[in-house]
Amino acid sequence: CKSEQMYLEPSKLKKLRRAIITDSLDERKHVLEELVQIQKEDYKTLFRLMSGKPCIIRILDPPLHSFVPGDEKSQKELAAELEIPVESIISQHAKLAQYNPSLGLRGSRLAVVYPEFIQFEVKSIFIAALEAVEEGITPLPCIELPMISSAKEFTIVKKVITEIAIETGAQDKIKFQVGALIEIPRAALTTNELAKVADFLQFGSNDLTQMTCGFSHEDSQLIIDKYVENGVYFKDPFVSLDECGVGHLMKISINQAKQAKKNISIGISGSHAYDPASINLCQKIGVTELSCLSNRVPMAKIAAAQAALAAEKSSQLHMEQY
Repeated sequence: CKSEQMYLEPSKLKKLRRAIITDSLDERKHVLEELVQIQKEDYKTLFRLMSGKPCIIRILDPPLHSFVPGDEKSQKELAAELEIPVESIISQHAKLAQYNPSLGLRGSRLAVVYPEFIQFEVKSIFIAALEAVEEGITPLPCIELPMISSAKEFTIVKKVITEIAIETGAQDKIKFQVGALIEIPRAALTTNELAKVADFLQFGSNDLTQMTCGFSHEDSQLIIDKYVENGVYFKDPFVSLDECGVGHLMKISINQAKQAKKNISIGISGSHAYDPASINLCQKIGVTELSCLSNRVPMAKIAAAQAALAAEKSSQLHMEQY
């Protein structure tokens, strides 16, 4: 579950935009508290559907300015809707805008700089979980922190989550986990430390490929086509995992994590999670969970089953040869 998808509904987006635009921390917290009461209903629906099953919820990932329009016409319309001066929107959009937002203030970095945004999200999750329990539902929220680069950063954000769990009464009543989304090479190389503080790890393979290979996912198709044509890459690395680079990094990362915490759950999300060749590689290096779009689940299941059978046959062949 990507939490930002929940704000596409106009009434929620309006409140989120107001919280982003205001310079007043008190007003921002007031608006976000109103969102808690709305947002919890979405999470309760999620917990009803997933009762008794772990449900990974990725906290707000996009940069804040992406929720605020940048063109003059839309800014004037939003100003009229929120009944505020258009200059406030222009000023805040300029303040939050970034030259390279994919590497900027987003994901867990938001939780460090503007902790109130993660506070309202996890408060929504915990209140929804507590109310779900009263309905006889078994919620198992797994809160995932994107754009993590170190164990220290993870610990700072996890502390915010723990404080809200205690405040809401969920700490001792809800079985929840907090995990890290591994998208940054530095995080992949320090999973020996991350695994000690995280309950689970998941590779965000699209961003990890982008940062490891040095390609922009949105702007590199012409380059990649030529590189595949010339044999630099066997396939488009955004379609099928680059085994020599990204795959090798993942293998190192998994081995380190398992040494620190033997039974830690390790998954992968993104377009690679339903690509048969990528799933086969994941089977070999120790990835145990796949996360993909719902319409791709059947394809992912078939590919995972084929990879498991291939691994079993390989194991039997080695035994026979021995």
